[in-house]
Amino acid sequence: MLLQDDHPVQEAAFAKLKPPNPSTTMNTLTMPHPAGVSPSDGFPPFDLTRLLGTVFEPTVGCRICILTDFEKPVESFTGLRFMKEPGYPVQKKAVEVFVEGLANSALQDLGMTGGEIFAYRTTNGSNLDMDDPCWDPSGNLLSLDRDIYPNYDIILCVTRYSATAPLTAKAKQFGIRGATLHGVNDIILASGLTSSSLRTRHRTSISSKCA
Repeated sequence: MLLQDDHPVQEAAFAKLKPPNPSTTMNTLTMPHPAGVSPSDGFPPFDLTRLLGTVFEPTVGCRICILTDFEKPVESFTGLRFMKEPGYPVQKKAVEVFVEGLANSALQDLGMTGGEIFAYRTTNGSNLDMDDPCWDPSGNLLSLDRDIYPNYDIILCVTRYSATAPLTAKAKQFGIRGATLHGVNDIILASGLTSSSLRTRHRTSISSKCA
């Protein structure tokens, strides 16, 4: 789910990122094509820079981060241990496509900062309340309310279960923008995530925090 921005008032909402309807015209965005993900059915390559630039314009001066979920965040997420273990397909996409994509070029191209990833304990169901504790890749215990929401302008939630409802409430409280991308896989990426596939929900007016 997505947060849209209009000056001087920001129209905010978290919206699901969905694969586009093949019958519609797509308006995709800019990053090197993810390894192992090639365009399908005539869709253009997935482009992270163009996607974020179109969906979250303006991006200059914004700080962005990624959230993902684990049953046991300390054991699985510390040192990005899960990247060397079987399973965790969505969480691995969070790193390979979004964290690495931001670091490789998207942050600089969009004039943004950040690009960090944090993990919270999975809710084991879509749109359930998220526990406040979260962790960085070094295993440090943090708080979503204290350390993440107040310090980032845009949050991408790449998770097993949808966090649209709880993050929509946090968007209203903290004035953040973002998108939930639960269940992201190669098929969705190869189909081309597009700005036209983002639909705004639960709109609320907040002031922009980006420069």
